[in-house]
Amino acid sequence: MGKLLTILLILAVSASAQEQYTQCQYHYFGNKHISTSQCYDKDGRWGKARAYNKAGKQIYEAELRRVAGHASIEFDYYPDGAVSKAKWHSAPDAGIQWYNTTTYFDRSGNITNVEHNDYDRSPSTTYQLKQLPATVTPNKQETIACAAIYATEYWFINSCKYPVVVTVVKTGAYGTQKNITVAAGDTIKGGEAINAEQFVNIPQQFAFSVRSATRKRATPVTRWLPFTQPAASVRRYYLVAEAY
Repeated sequence: MGKLLTILLILAVSASAQEQYTQCQYHYFGNKHISTSQCYDKDGRWGKARAYNKAGKQIYEAELRRVAGHASIEFDYYPDGAVSKAKWHSAPDAGIQWYNTTTYFDRSGNITNVEHNDYDRSPSTTYQLKQLPATVTPNKQETIACAAIYATEYWFINSCKYPVVVTVVKTGAYGTQKNITVAAGDTIKGGEAINAEQFVNIPQQFAFSVRSATRKRATPVTRWLPFTQPAASVRRYYLVAEAY
């Protein structure tokens, strides 16, 4: 029990440290106010991309990472420096799964359109706001439903004193196997599954096997920790590898 509490405490400290961003790149409005920012932690591993309107209000945020694959952002701008488009892309390390979403803004910073695309479906528009001429006053406000996107992540915790190799296979999907090496005592993100309106049960939809990365070492035992939910649309599963 004490060992489990120690692991959870380490994860909590690690998550808190991710907000200590020290490496930043900014784009500005003509009035020198920040239009967009891309910031990473001191190790350049985890970060956030954000966009703001001219009043300084945040209008967009996305995760950035350079570990366990990558998550990156591309911003386009209007002539005055306001963001016009944000294209976010995410892919796990050595896996076939990838996902991107493109968000469009008007000159005032309002979202006008969002497009989603991933590795097993063609591009689709989640919602689009109807643009009316300036002289037309709508009779009533329109509410357009959009599908919420849920990300289910799986993480590996290696509590052994030697590196291990985790083999991941998506159940029922041929050719999806990938191998991930986790250093001794390290915790890394192995990948994620993107779905609409619901989370994925990782232990049911993926098969995991763990072996020692060095010779003459016993095969580690594994167990799942209770999943955590750091955000309403994000759920995390943790697979722990332990020596006999």
